[in-house]
Amino acid sequence: GPIAILQTQTRLRRRRIAAASLLHADLEYRFDSPMATNGVVLLCAFLLAAVRVNGLDNGLARTPPMGWLTWSRFMCNECALGLHENCLTSELILQMADRMVEDGYLAAGYEYLIIDDCWSHTDRDSHGKLLADPKRFPEGMKNLIEKVHQKGLKFGIYADIGVKTCGGFPGSYGHYTTDAQTFADWGVDYVKVDGCNANPRDLDTLYPEMGRALLATGRDMVYSCEWPFYQIISGILPDYKNVSKNCNLWRNYFDINYTWEGITNIINFEASVQDIVASVSGPGAWTDPDMLVIGNFGLTIELQRAHMSYWAVMAAPLIMSNDLRHIAPESRDLLLNKYIIAINQDPLGLMGKRIHKLAKNLDIWARWVTPELADGKRSLAVLVYNTKNLGGPVQTSITLQSLNLDSPLGYLVTDLIRNNTVVGKFYPEQSINVTVAPMDVFFFKATALSGLHDAVF
Repeated sequence: GPIAILQTQTRLRRRRIAAASLLHADLEYRFDSPMATNGVVLLCAFLLAAVRVNGLDNGLARTPPMGWLTWSRFMCNECALGLHENCLTSELILQMADRMVEDGYLAAGYEYLIIDDCWSHTDRDSHGKLLADPKRFPEGMKNLIEKVHQKGLKFGIYADIGVKTCGGFPGSYGHYTTDAQTFADWGVDYVKVDGCNANPRDLDTLYPEMGRALLATGRDMVYSCEWPFYQIISGILPDYKNVSKNCNLWRNYFDINYTWEGITNIINFEASVQDIVASVSGPGAWTDPDMLVIGNFGLTIELQRAHMSYWAVMAAPLIMSNDLRHIAPESRDLLLNKYIIAINQDPLGLMGKRIHKLAKNLDIWARWVTPELADGKRSLAVLVYNTKNLGGPVQTSITLQSLNLDSPLGYLVTDLIRNNTVVGKFYPEQSINVTVAPMDVFFFKATALSGLHDAVF
């Protein structure tokens, strides 16, 4: 029979945002640490205990997935007079595929093109199989996916663990094996499974069941889950170890929107659970703070830089949702910044963490990255964001020792946002002077040097 629903579900899950303040209010300011007022003395105990984690054993998503997804920008849009190019249709999908290939996104690593909710027919066929909406996708999903594959891209699709999707279309509950095989037969490479219209107390059983069904097909399909989020909003503490064993990526918080407040809420929530999540994250298993909305509306280029930098340092999936046909050059350049992408895709696979939220309005995160020297000394990516929304730039100094960077051979510090511009060579006892304008970010890498590298730099 149908799953008992514990709470009223809205027709679209994205209306959940109104409830975000209830969850966020109790979490926002739990990050205070004792600090020196002259310069920054960082408490970096987490930097001493970074461990490598093995995630879902399907061999996929060894680095955070990268791609493009329909939802945030195009949602369930139906064709309206004068707005045809904003419709969720096969034409839109193929146009985005062309842009991903021709404008350099695929070459940069954005390989998955993913359709979110509202792609399916309102009913299953006579054999209980899912069907594509014939008005939106007249050629059928299999043919569309073949066209996307021919362009060199991989294809992702949306499903729901419950009886209905968040948009009211057929859910996969009771059809996990059938739907998994349908997706495999179509050539799907990535499956995003939402959690609407299901009992949150059953998710610990249902999500692994769907995952086993996907594995049983024999086709490689990345498994994206919204499992923890639906438990959290129901007052259930997620078993993140179990989540990471069964999903390649998972959502913890409400959907992203085009406001910096909404993005900050996500960042603060991820920081509030960072210790437990980092302990189960790594190759094959990533926390997902939701889509990149760079190139849309409402965010200055400074805030777009911060958005990209936070997602990189958190080792988050880089899944864009924007209109690649109409994107400002500076937004495109940011999304294609190979130095920031390299931090996100670093093979160590270690999740960055908030290490300091300062009274003088600086939010600081750090992530261990390669290169790693023979003696075990690693390099470090560091994000410094100025949370002030008025006044002038904030100045501070950060010693490398405070970041647990203690190699006597020193470190090359480069500005990742500005195409890896060299800031200088620093030794552990030296300080980096940092100036950050309000609502802007400084994202740098301290690369551990060996004697062989000194002559190069």
